[in-house]
Amino acid sequence: MLRELIMAEKHRDRLTKLIDDSKERRLSLTPCSESGQELLVPTLSDIIYKNSWQIRKYSKAVLRKEKFDSPAFEYNVNGIYTKWNLSIRYWKGTDGKRVKSPVVLCLNLLNARVSDEKQTRIKFQFGVFNAQVMQWELCNVSNVTFNLENTKKMVSVGYRDLSIMDRHLQMPHGNLSIQVKLQISQNEVERNSLSQDMYKLMNSTESCDMRLICSETGTEFPVHRCIMSSRSPILAQSIEHSVSNNNTKNLLHQMSVDGKTLVTPSVENSVIKIKLDVKEEVLKQIIKYIYTDYVDHIENITEDLLEAAHWLKLPGLKSICERNLLEVISPDNVASLLLIADEFQCDLLKKSALAYCELNTTIVNTTCLAWRVMEMANPELFMEAQETGLGSSISSNMDSEDDLDEA
Repeated sequence: MLRELIMAEKHRDRLTKLIDDSKERRLSLTPCSESGQELLVPTLSDIIYKNSWQIRKYSKAVLRKEKFDSPAFEYNVNGIYTKWNLSIRYWKGTDGKRVKSPVVLCLNLLNARVSDEKQTRIKFQFGVFNAQVMQWELCNVSNVTFNLENTKKMVSVGYRDLSIMDRHLQMPHGNLSIQVKLQISQNEVERNSLSQDMYKLMNSTESCDMRLICSETGTEFPVHRCIMSSRSPILAQSIEHSVSNNNTKNLLHQMSVDGKTLVTPSVENSVIKIKLDVKEEVLKQIIKYIYTDYVDHIENITEDLLEAAHWLKLPGLKSICERNLLEVISPDNVASLLLIADEFQCDLLKKSALAYCELNTTIVNTTCLAWRVMEMANPELFMEAQETGLGSSISSNMDSEDDLDEA
């Protein structure tokens, strides 16, 4: 009798486990417009999670609710436990009234548990579900580096303005689906690592023997000559030119692209100064990459940074920018990204953009100005895009537009 009871107990436990496993399998098959978590890359060192949050009857709830907070979701990877949520907050107009669109979508760290303080990299990407075409519209990828420690205090890791349009409301109830892709990894920039030591060197201005100058603002950034020359062939040539000539009269041919001077070397009081024709934020990220191999918060300057990486011959930085652009290909920007990929010889971005055109022929925006520019300035690329299946749909739309000068 006792043995029968034990066997019955084991049988019940086995059935319970099968039921739980079945629930987990059903959860993993949840449609993209429903709430749930999904493991995208099953590699311990590079795990990407996706969490979807559906706000039911958002179109009505927004009229009476001042804010929205998602259910919390937890991640436990590589000994790092974190608990997160998403939230929607609203701006106020000049009249003091709440603005319904765009909203502020926030990613919040609710608490964390770690064995010891760790410098971690948080990479995240927001998305909103387009109910008309049944696809996610993804925002630019954001990267944040910070020291993760045991805490129960909420920290807003990142936010983004997000326009909520009619196409985002799923009828008949007006539901809204928001998504975040999240990657948490222990930063390679750790104590006593080469990257960490190089980061310290970057901030050690006492030993600097060179200045990089932003042509836009005139801001000077102290750097180390040997580091600059070892990382960028163009900067190396510019430094050599400055040392050998000690003047700015004869610029190297490599310092200009399409007749535009991009790098201007000079020597002042025995300190080499090189002026770069880039935005200040772009120059900051170039310097950080040269020292550490990392960049942060480049979502708003990716195209400018890609251009600078191309003519400074920084292939690693160029690859980082290319990967960021890959993640934001959309029906509206695919033509612009094709032009960028072709101009700066980004083969992966070009192939991905052409593949996107082939797979999304019905939703690609063929009336945007970038197609007209491509047709006139780069007809070979234009023909490649047509061959993906877009066919004459681009040309017919181009013929109906105003002249480029009037656009």
